[in-house]
Amino acid sequence: TPRSLWQTLKRAFILWLPYLGSLVGVMLWRALFFGYGLYRPIFYEMLAQNPLNALAYWLNRTVQDAILTAVMAWGNAFQTPGAQEMVPRLLMGYYAVVGTAFLLGLAVIWLTRTPRESAPPRPRLWVTPFLLGLAGLTVAGVPYWLTGLPVQLYFHADRFTLSFMLSAVLVTCGLFFALPLPRGLRLVVLSVFLAFSVGYQYRSAVVYLRDWVVMQRMFWQLSWRMPALQPGTTLLSNELPMRHYSDNSLTAPLNWMYAPDNTEPRLRYILFYPTVRLGANLPGLEKGLPFELDYLAATFQGNTAQAVTFWYKPPACVRVLDPEIDIENWTLPIYLRDAMAIHDTAPILPQGNPYLPEILFGTEPQPNWCYYFEKADLARQQKDWEAVARWGEQAFATGDYPNDPLERFPFIEAYAHLGEYDRAMEQTRLAGDISPVYQRLLCRLWRRIEREAPPTPERDASYQQVMNDFACDEPFTPPPGITPER
Repeated sequence: TPRSLWQTLKRAFILWLPYLGSLVGVMLWRALFFGYGLYRPIFYEMLAQNPLNALAYWLNRTVQDAILTAVMAWGNAFQTPGAQEMVPRLLMGYYAVVGTAFLLGLAVIWLTRTPRESAPPRPRLWVTPFLLGLAGLTVAGVPYWLTGLPVQLYFHADRFTLSFMLSAVLVTCGLFFALPLPRGLRLVVLSVFLAFSVGYQYRSAVVYLRDWVVMQRMFWQLSWRMPALQPGTTLLSNELPMRHYSDNSLTAPLNWMYAPDNTEPRLRYILFYPTVRLGANLPGLEKGLPFELDYLAATFQGNTAQAVTFWYKPPACVRVLDPEIDIENWTLPIYLRDAMAIHDTAPILPQGNPYLPEILFGTEPQPNWCYYFEKADLARQQKDWEAVARWGEQAFATGDYPNDPLERFPFIEAYAHLGEYDRAMEQTRLAGDISPVYQRLLCRLWRRIEREAPPTPERDASYQQVMNDFACDEPFTPPPGITPER
């Protein structure tokens, strides 16, 4: 009756009041005190300039995002993982989860069914949730339509689909029960949807866990290679192999690690992907350019004269780049080679005690190849060749080996400076046998050795052998399949 409907709506409104209050508070805070930042409501400007185009944009976004979240999103659930995404053990776990969820769903639906002969006649129950879902989809995206933010099914724009979730489910369920399917078939199809939805949650959990492990390993390796950093340092890197982390989000743990006691509204350190920041937050790749980044809770004021560039692509170790060598490294993306124009190792300080709380970074890993490599590379930066050799002894004693031939370069250089040319040539051959690309880099390394190591007949003979064996003086053409990223 109209009276009972009014009572229901009144009770719903009273229950909603606390949430309405928090919503209004946040809107006033952003509009009057904090500011919009990146999320400026550009729709009002569009409406003032051309009302018809603005309304067409609004209608197009409403339909487009409704279809994306209520229909297209199911493509993620039914996209089964491949061998590249999961190791065989995890892949077996995925299919076990899907199969178990299907059987359990089928059992629950079957056991809670109402026998046909005792079921009272019911109206079209699917109509109400379907219409409610449609109504919800017309308003779920208002914050993103006002600000022009894209709603997508991939990180990090997929977070905007959260406000569509309830409405999308109501529409999907309404459509599902509206279809004239036999009852048994409907139960099976519903169980299939449930099973693959659970399987998608399993896949997401695996990806998050993998990202978390990669993040932890990267920061531990950074702490070994860079015990301390001068305040104001900018770290530049490749786009790290973590789906759910960006340079923006990794800046927070970076500051936590190197400046845990900082209580000022000024960040000490920043991590930038040149692919994202160059031309925006990063003004250019010339030294001496000041820049500033508003990190909402704090501000970073930096200068391109104080930047360190590193590369991380597991299972290889974090590697601080060496401009003299890496300028011809065809395994690096071009944008990272360009970034070496402002790279400098001077901000890396050899003494420090980085703070890596166990709750975030786990316990410090047992010394492994990457541990010894990072320590050796730090000693190489200081030209402490005896320390490099000592770390090398421990590294090779582990029985492990480098996953990147350039991880042998500090030891080659140290052995040469210490007059152990047999060992230097042994490591040179092991690195050069991987690919002609690394032979070219070995040419550059040995030119530096010939220039800086103490002059001896052994040095000159080893240098000449490398120049001849790797055709260092001839023009170089990268082998097929080596095409660096732009």
